[in-house]
Amino acid sequence: GKSLAKGNVYRNIRYCKEDSCDCLRQDPLNKHVLDLYLPQRSSDDSPPPLVLFVHGGGWRRGHKNGWQHYLSSYDTNLFFYLLLRILGMYDNVGLSFSRAGYACVVPAYTLSETPWYIYIVELCISLMFSLFTILCGLLLVYLP
Repeated sequence: GKSLAKGNVYRNIRYCKEDSCDCLRQDPLNKHVLDLYLPQRSSDDSPPPLVLFVHGGGWRRGHKNGWQHYLSSYDTNLFFYLLLRILGMYDNVGLSFSRAGYACVVPAYTLSETPWYIYIVELCISLMFSLFTILCGLLLVYLP
């Protein structure tokens, strides 16, 4: 694991057995892995309390590596990809809990199926939102 200032982090720990039917299907986004954040402690300490942090998305979208979801077959949104990639979404949750003395698990999980036309609608909304954001930024820069 990677050593932190006040603890350790272990990334992409597979939590299902390779021979189970769920793991046999394609798993391009590593949906059967978790990150474990452990606080620094001495050998005589009792085990730390454990927090399970499950990412949002209504069981249809998202990933423990927030940014990874937004350039995938599940969703495409360059604006959110860059924003979450730069900010380290969800990584800060595990780090914050471990620094406060808690163990924290941040899992990725298989998402439910979404009808194909929803992706087209979401892509159009994403494009409009991105263009609107750029337009607002330009207006703020160029209007007195």
